Amino acid sequence: MHNLLFVYGGVFVNIPISEAFSIQPEAVYSLQGAKLKDDYDFVGYTITNMKQTLGYTNVPVMVQYNATPEFYLEAGPEFGLFINAQARGDINGNSYKTSNKDALKTFNFALGLGLGYKFTPNLGINARYIAGLSNIVKNSGEEISKNTNFQLGLNYYFR
Repeated sequence: MHNLLFVYGGVFVNIPISEAFSIQPEAVYSLQGAKLKDDYDFVGYTITNMKQTLGYTNVPVMVQYNATPEFYLEAGPEFGLFINAQARGDINGNSYKTSNKDALKTFNFALGLGLGYKFTPNLGINARYIAGLSNIVKNSGEEISKNTNFQLGLNYYFR
């Protein structure tokens, strides 16, 4: 499988600890998912064009190092609460669309690493890599699935 580019949005509070460091807790709704690269054979069924979309409410808590007043590096944990899921694809040539929420765990844990730039005191951008650490599938046996994604964000700071 390979990850797809999805959207996310939310709110954050930036709390300065010192001139160089701040903590930024966030509340974010994030669509995540993947698309199957190849055909997948499972118990006599051939699955093609499979696309999995997952909705999470995530709470990242980022520690930011302000290298300059405009540029920062950040890292921290992300706690996710699973909201919904939808799987689409073809099974033996027939299209299907279903919620497979019951097959997935309700909690996700990840670590984020990123950087950002503030164009003005009110407007900035950031890029973040989120590395999933927990297996998101219930009863997965030997197969492990993790939420790992890359995020690009536009930030607006209320002052």
